[in-house]
Amino acid sequence: MNARAILEERRKIELEVRVLRRQIEACLPTGAPAGYRSAPRAERIPGTDEYTYIASRTNNPTGAAYQHADGYAEALERLLQKKQEVLLAAETCIERLGDSVARTILRYYYCLAWPDDKIGHELECDGRTICKRRHAALKWLDMQ
Repeated sequence: MNARAILEERRKIELEVRVLRRQIEACLPTGAPAGYRSAPRAERIPGTDEYTYIASRTNNPTGAAYQHADGYAEALERLLQKKQEVLLAAETCIERLGDSVARTILRYYYCLAWPDDKIGHELECDGRTICKRRHAALKWLDMQ
């Protein structure tokens, strides 16, 4: 694979990861703890001061939301494990550049999936300039 294909694949992975993280956030109730998966969760019994554990495979909406979030979290972990070699190959490609600004542009665009205008705002230049520098860096990497 050439550098352009590796970096494009890296950007696609970042966009998939972003979507999965949004789905995890959307299905968890507000204020739910992050990072706790597949463990019994306590829930307050309505109208009392007592708590009970949420059973797995429950029709309870809160329990179902946690199970849904667990499924998305597992999908996210599988995606990252499956694509680990692409992530490393993309970083290796970017490191070959001698220009630190070009490396920054490529990292923002391909690793964080930022648009050119946002990168331009961050680096205090025009989005068209960012696009030109990114394409020049890709051309240099493809010729190597």
